[in-house]
Amino acid sequence: MAVEGTASAPVIVTGRILDVHWNQRVPDDQLSWKAETWSMTADVEVLRSFTASGMPIAAHRIQVHFLAYGPSVTAFTCCSPPPLPNIQSGDIRILPLSANSNPASNLGR
Repeated sequence: MAVEGTASAPVIVTGRILDVHWNQRVPDDQLSWKAETWSMTADVEVLRSFTASGMPIAAHRIQVHFLAYGPSVTAFTCCSPPPLPNIQSGDIRILPLSANSNPASNLGR
């Protein structure tokens, strides 16, 4: 979700990135760009949360799934490939989260 979408996100979490996991490379035919892209998961300690209902989330730790570029991607021109987050362990991030279709497994995306 882009910065413009932060205000309308159903859940906003301020969190400390505890760990980042490289899950698997995304096949090139599943993307609109041709750059090494990986499915990633970040373990996040929730420092503060805001929801549309006004109630903070109950979780102290969540997992956030995102895409990131692999080490072979070193140059960008204009909008190709599109910007993706560079989330690292130890970062403090504001994470606008979208609704999760399977809340039993994770809080959001």
